[in-house]
Amino acid sequence: MNGFNWRFCRVILKKELMEIFRDRRAWMASVIIPLLVIPVMLYFAYGSVSQVGMESRRQIPVYIDGLPANQQKWFVRDPAYIFEFPENPVESLKKGEIRAIIIFPSKMEERLQIYRQQQIRVIYDGANPKSAAAKDRVEQTLKEWEKQIIERRVEQNHLPVHFHQPFNLQYENVSNPEEETGIYLGFLIPIVMITAMLTGAIPVATDAVAGEKERGNLPVLRSTPVAAVNLIFGKLLAVAAMGSLSGIAAVVSVLWVLSRIKDAAMDTDMEAGILFYNDLHFIILFLLLLILSSLWFAALQLLVSTIAKTLKEAQTYMTPLVILIVIPLYLTLPRVAGEIPDYFFILPVVNITSQYKEWFVGILNWQHMMMTTGSLVLYGIMTMWCTVRIFIKQNK
Repeated sequence: MNGFNWRFCRVILKKELMEIFRDRRAWMASVIIPLLVIPVMLYFAYGSVSQVGMESRRQIPVYIDGLPANQQKWFVRDPAYIFEFPENPVESLKKGEIRAIIIFPSKMEERLQIYRQQQIRVIYDGANPKSAAAKDRVEQTLKEWEKQIIERRVEQNHLPVHFHQPFNLQYENVSNPEEETGIYLGFLIPIVMITAMLTGAIPVATDAVAGEKERGNLPVLRSTPVAAVNLIFGKLLAVAAMGSLSGIAAVVSVLWVLSRIKDAAMDTDMEAGILFYNDLHFIILFLLLLILSSLWFAALQLLVSTIAKTLKEAQTYMTPLVILIVIPLYLTLPRVAGEIPDYFFILPVVNITSQYKEWFVGILNWQHMMMTTGSLVLYGIMTMWCTVRIFIKQNK
């Protein structure tokens, strides 16, 4: 029998799934590890950034030189500033003992009285995030001082109150928290998901064909009335199932962690944005694209496993394959959803990230959706055809 037969595909799929369920290592690598490791990694990554931010705001050791005594109030009133007097301020700054050096010019008070501009030097270490944060805090303090000086000059010269402020800028944000969160998720989620799908399916994909070759089981399978296309398609579904589970596990882990992160640096409410994606229509579209992507990736991995002669050789080939698939993900990094060119939605891998970028900000472009799904189906069929042809040629 040389034609496609769904009944035989189900038999092969059932056999592969039973082997997967018995293999605890596959479950550990594909599902359990993403569920546990990814949250821990994200938690410590965001936790470290937040800790640095909090510490840099809580304590700011600085060295100040030349500040008039009657103006020290601008720094004394802020409890975060800690005045240090090292022998070598620049060396202390490089060692991280102080965060900034502020040098005021001589005769500053007299010069201010005659409206002379003053040059204040703020020396910081750009390679130290805490020092960079201190520079911003010092700049804010000096801006407040400058504002008071300008207001006093306006009053002394009987000028209009808004003489020094010809513009009153009012900023209005037309986006909502969901859209702002979607910008981050539209890049982060596809990378994490695709990487998890690929790595999670590697044990099953390498064993599906290369492993069968090494154990000598393929001649037995080929002696049955199951056609090569049914054999490969059944294994394809098993590999795709494991890849999909890995991808879902990774996405759930990421969203669970991000929903509990309050990151002031992002200037948006991550939790409010993520709750938006509980919408049933969004979940269905998300899973549909995930499954189509997983089927194509599974076909590519089976192709590699078919080409390889041994299990070890297949595992060696999988690493470059993963790298080649992940690299195109970064092509969409500079692209903003809504401005992505149409041809991006038919490019391999790029179409997946482009589609997710649009969805995560609430854009439902049916033309782009059809281009993405159609191209994925085409790539999957072409890869499947190549795999079957090579498999038949090897087992004649």
